[in-house]
Amino acid sequence: MWLDLLPQPRGQTTLVGGTVRLLDHVRDQVTVRVFGGRDMVVLFDDRTHFFRDGLAASSGDLQIGTRVYLDTAMAGSGIFARSVRILTRSANGQSNGQLQSYDAASGDLVLRDMLSPEPANFRLAADATLLRDGKPASPADLRAGSLVSLKFSPSVEGPGVVREITILAGPGGTFVFAGRISHLDLHLGLLVLVDPQDSKSYDIHFDPEMSGLEDRLHEGGNITVTTTFDGGQYTANSIVVNAPPANTQ
Repeated sequence: MWLDLLPQPRGQTTLVGGTVRLLDHVRDQVTVRVFGGRDMVVLFDDRTHFFRDGLAASSGDLQIGTRVYLDTAMAGSGIFARSVRILTRSANGQSNGQLQSYDAASGDLVLRDMLSPEPANFRLAADATLLRDGKPASPADLRAGSLVSLKFSPSVEGPGVVREITILAGPGGTFVFAGRISHLDLHLGLLVLVDPQDSKSYDIHFDPEMSGLEDRLHEGGNITVTTTFDGGQYTANSIVVNAPPANTQ
């Protein structure tokens, strides 16, 4: 049995999303066109858990052109699917990451997705909606290094077609964060701030020699930070230590 021949999957599980391009039920493998990227051959067997729109399913529910998300791990020299989630209810995908390049002539853009170790290729639709700070933006605002969120239509034969893209942060932009310090390194000039509005953590670099901070910054403290995003990191221009809430008792 193939189950006996396939090594035990080991190591960290990696999430991969894409579209089914080829199916081989004899060798129990599926070829997935990773969203915006290359083809990836993934193995499966009786240990693989299949779900279709959140309900238990089987490998028989896989079809060419189906959109899937796979939890994968290395099994020997191959890639094994611990679970496969088949999605049929939505025609769109979503991706978040940093824009590596954008070609205005062709509409091609390359994104470093948060969930994938490989850059992903997309193509901007001619009628795509572009937003920045909740307001209409233009393709000229798509600069390398920008943090973006995009919605796209997966394609079996080529890059996903971007229907909507939101620019979250662009190089040189000023951003204000307010929240709690979850980690602090005064020697490196690095703090991690948890923003209560989105519950996300942000790495913020600062000058350790910034006046008056050494005695007032501490983990758990609440601060407001004005930063500049340079395309790679947020750097603090000013840090205000907020007073703790008054005791109402």
